Amino acid sequence: MSPPPPSAHLHKGLIINAWALYRKHLWLWLTASAICCGLQVGIWFLLLRFVKSPEHESPLKLYLLMILFWVLVAGVSRFFQTGLTRLALDQLSGEPVRLKRLLAPAAGFWITLATSVVAALGVQLGFTMYTIPGLILEGMFLLVCPILADRKLSVTETIRLSIQTLQPELLQATLFGMCLSLLSGAAGAVMGTIAWPLALAGVIFFYPLVPQVQALLYRSYFAYSSFEYRVQ
Repeated sequence: MSPPPPSAHLHKGLIINAWALYRKHLWLWLTASAICCGLQVGIWFLLLRFVKSPEHESPLKLYLLMILFWVLVAGVSRFFQTGLTRLALDQLSGEPVRLKRLLAPAAGFWITLATSVVAALGVQLGFTMYTIPGLILEGMFLLVCPILADRKLSVTETIRLSIQTLQPELLQATLFGMCLSLLSGAAGAVMGTIAWPLALAGVIFFYPLVPQVQALLYRSYFAYSSFEYRVQ
């Protein structure tokens, strides 16, 4: 079986170009990343207090609570990632990069939040089953954040557009999604350890690369003239 042909969209050049864009406004991106990561950590600890249950609770209830917890955490993370992607798209178009745009995705607050939670739920269920479906969905949802940041679509239209766009390059998208997940989700594994402040500082530094890569990937599929594109 021959390997798939090289992708015209998913390649290491995205990361190189993302780093170049990141360095142009380094301190602004660090500030935006610190705001998003700080809010996420605060929400993380707040949710953690709510899902703590007494020891006599049934294992099934505890399991369902933990799934709900990780879905909410991942959904909130994707929401803030959409805000950072909005800034990255502004930078690509030559517009000023303004922090107030962090919470101003084109899809609107509630559609962005709902889509983020739905996508997180799908990925979490995929990982709960056999891991591989979760990895595949993570790859297929690579364009969800930039679509939310750039277009006014519904929840189903956003997810459908991301899947339809990336489906021809399923393997490459899956592998690329795994790499970006290591950058965007690295803090979760260390939040409960004594090293979490140091780990969080590292995540704050590298986190902006994820929305930069997603914005570049999105623009490689959809040029600026296609703002009004709709799913058929």
